[in-house]
Amino acid sequence: MTLGKNVLAVNAQSSSDVAWLTLFFVLVLLITGISARAQCPTGTVAIKGRVENLPEGSKDMEVLVILETANGKFSHAGTMPDGAFNVDVPFDTQKSPYSPLGGHHCTNLPKSVTVKVSKADQTLGERVLSFKKSFEQQGSNRYRLKQDLTIDLSKSSMGKP
Repeated sequence: MTLGKNVLAVNAQSSSDVAWLTLFFVLVLLITGISARAQCPTGTVAIKGRVENLPEGSKDMEVLVILETANGKFSHAGTMPDGAFNVDVPFDTQKSPYSPLGGHHCTNLPKSVTVKVSKADQTLGERVLSFKKSFEQQGSNRYRLKQDLTIDLSKSSMGKP
């Protein structure tokens, strides 16, 4: 009879241990799962403009927009039929890794925006814009130029405006 009681006591203790271990693993999975998931929204920069004085045979030309942020570069290329272009560049707004004490920091914004006009890997014109001076917030995490951009290829369109 005592052997039966001892077996029941051991089984009760081991099932209690299993319950605690299961709870512990569930908590660990929840905590790591929450921190691993991206909580910051994706931002978008919209560039609208025109390229003037295109060279003869200006087919196959493209506009490349490069955003430079503290966490790296984000770029997107677009075409420019008839010299007009409209390019949206998505970027990650997460500035630093998740911290259990500080949470998510979703303040990563571009510092500068470079717009390059190229044909067959040759840059014909380029403009570098200050994000803070040249862009305005259009909606939640969406930014646009305060005015349309014009790049004149007959002039030296390299560098800052």
